Amino acid sequence: VERLDLKRTIEQEVQSVDPLLSVTTVRSICGGMMFPGDLALKPISVLSGGEKSRVLLGKLLASPCNLLLLDEPTNHLDIYSSEAFMDAVRAFDGTVLLVTHDEQLLREVVTRLIIFDRNQVHFYDGTYDEFLERIGWNDEGGASGPSRTSENKKEQRKEKAKRSNALKQFVKDEQKQVTSLEKSISSLEEEIARQQADLLEGTKTGYSDDMAKLSRELSKNNEKRDQLYHDLERAMELLETKQQQFENQNS
Repeated sequence: VERLDLKRTIEQEVQSVDPLLSVTTVRSICGGMMFPGDLALKPISVLSGGEKSRVLLGKLLASPCNLLLLDEPTNHLDIYSSEAFMDAVRAFDGTVLLVTHDEQLLREVVTRLIIFDRNQVHFYDGTYDEFLERIGWNDEGGASGPSRTSENKKEQRKEKAKRSNALKQFVKDEQKQVTSLEKSISSLEEEIARQQADLLEGTKTGYSDDMAKLSRELSKNNEKRDQLYHDLERAMELLETKQQQFENQNS
């Protein structure tokens, strides 16, 4: 991420890879990296580490190439960046050769495997789940036939995948809740600003029943805003905790 130009916007940084790309194509890539619409106009300098990682992924997609070589690409990515990366890989028209220990990534995007297991190298033409089901790792019984221990390990992998998927869905749902609360707060603050302006204007003409009503509404909106901020703080704390759990589980 240190190679990103902090003076550029997200759109400009992605466009810099290939000046011949149309604005529509660049915006589509930005949207795929979770920067839809005017979010693509945000300057690089204000982005978080995870957001900068998504910009780099967008630049990879914009590159005029048909082969990507990636070494542990999801390391240090947050859940949203990982999701964006997997979407990007699925959308890439060329070939992607990647090295990874990330089982979630293996399950989501990989269609062929080169497996390094106990000083041996194998090629498997199929998905990771198919490999686990039909062959498996040597320490889980392998092709010689599953033992009770190997079956238990396979079941443990399946359970881990289920827990990971459930946790990922929870994080995504919680992010939607955070976004919804932020929008509600923004809308309410605009309403409060209008009411304050109306009250200020009303003081110039004298106190009235309408002014008293407006004052009560303003007071209620201030209380509602305080509650929304409280809810947002709790939601963000929960989101951060669950996101960390997801990242630890898949590290």
